[in-house]
Amino acid sequence: MAEILTDLDSLAIAILEVDENVKDYLDVAVILELLGVTKDTARRYGCDDIFDLARTVFEAVKYYQLKDESSGVKRKSRLESIIEAIKLFAGGVTLSSPWLAVILAYIIFKVSLLPAQETPLASTSINLALVFSIINTSWISPIFMRKLFYFMYQRNYSAVRKILMVYFTFGFLVTILAAGISIVLVRALGIYPDWWSAYFMTFFVTLSLLWLTTAPLYALRLYIPLIFTYISSLSIIGVSYGMMEMLQQRYMAHIYGIISGSFMAVIYLAIYLYLRSRFKPQIHEGVKVRFSFMLYLGIPYAIVNLLYFIFIFIDRLLVWYVQAPYPFIVDLFYEKPASLSLLTITVPFGVMNYYVNKFYRSASAGERRFNSFQIDEYCRSMRRVYLEMHASILASGILFQIILYHLLQGFLIKDETWIFMYLSLGHVFLAMIISNILLFLYMHRPAKSIPPLLLGILVNFILGVSFMRMWGMKYAVSLGYMIASIVTAILLAAISLRTIIKNADYYYYSAF
Repeated sequence: MAEILTDLDSLAIAILEVDENVKDYLDVAVILELLGVTKDTARRYGCDDIFDLARTVFEAVKYYQLKDESSGVKRKSRLESIIEAIKLFAGGVTLSSPWLAVILAYIIFKVSLLPAQETPLASTSINLALVFSIINTSWISPIFMRKLFYFMYQRNYSAVRKILMVYFTFGFLVTILAAGISIVLVRALGIYPDWWSAYFMTFFVTLSLLWLTTAPLYALRLYIPLIFTYISSLSIIGVSYGMMEMLQQRYMAHIYGIISGSFMAVIYLAIYLYLRSRFKPQIHEGVKVRFSFMLYLGIPYAIVNLLYFIFIFIDRLLVWYVQAPYPFIVDLFYEKPASLSLLTITVPFGVMNYYVNKFYRSASAGERRFNSFQIDEYCRSMRRVYLEMHASILASGILFQIILYHLLQGFLIKDETWIFMYLSLGHVFLAMIISNILLFLYMHRPAKSIPPLLLGILVNFILGVSFMRMWGMKYAVSLGYMIASIVTAILLAAISLRTIIKNADYYYYSAF
């Protein structure tokens, strides 16, 4: 009996060597005949004919397919699977590593990407420039990066260079236009002094250029160069500090550092594309890039990105809003716990990256693992991965939040602790929000993310204003952000389960 099972196992492997995507026993029967299996051979296996043998062999074939094994590919050992999981986790952590590097550099070396202002009014100009530069550039990159990645996959590097040139030109013009409108509006209303407007415009333009130049590194998953971009900026700022004596000059050190980071990103991209085109010849030549069509297709992706960044900045804009004597004044007390709370996203991002990639693999492997009549099993497998992902993100995020809370107790006073706890828990659910958005983008259904994000922005704003009026504390907006994050994450999960997950077969095949 053991010999027969071994032989059946060998036959199954032989079938997979010919076609690893066999769907039913009839496909197996055809391949068995091609391999020279006769009716007499089938009888030696205890079967009546080739079709009977094919049914038996197909059971073994399905076993290999369900185990995600193929004849020509060595099955991963447990150690290899662990190493791959660690790499994916580390890759997810690097999504937040630039900001993590900035925060750690400030804690250890007292060097920050932005100058530490002595007056709230000066700090307001720079921090508003930071917020609005991110919002201003957030909708530009998704339009171009999708097409850039598409041509990178095709190894059409000439088209990639065209897209990057138009992208940088378009982004620069939009930035200059937005800065000009802002300055004209501020001066016309007479809200802030002239020096404030100059600071705002300078940092707004330089920070916008930094976000524009680093966006392709994010899109191409070049996280290590991305980290070095920020490290180079911080290093130049640190060196410049030692060479400048006057406080006014030290403000320019940050400008030099930010600009140097932008140049580093552009230089790396140029070298990266040159080397790939030099040593990996292009497959397609002469492909025309229709920019109008690219803009039209990218609008939903741009809206999603724009709404996401508006959502995460609502709490700070509410805290900064003071009405008089100026519309906005940065609250330095709120900034400390708000910045430290960003540390919470590192671990959930790592977990998210692992499971999102696992979801992608499970979706694409479904063609091989399941037959056409096993749609329900395919959808259930996607549901298991999806629920496991969210449970892991939530558990790892809360655990890491508790660890950070104990580590940072010496840095935070009582009121700062509450701000940190509310914001950090909101960031855990933010990772769940991002994971759902990524699934919608993967299935080419970005519009499904728009209604929940709009509702999240509305809830975030209404609760923030309401809590401030109820308790007379503007720091209560952090609680509003946490609740809004939970509501948005639950709503996105409900939509995902009722659409993408429930009909995973339809959305996958229509997307690909």
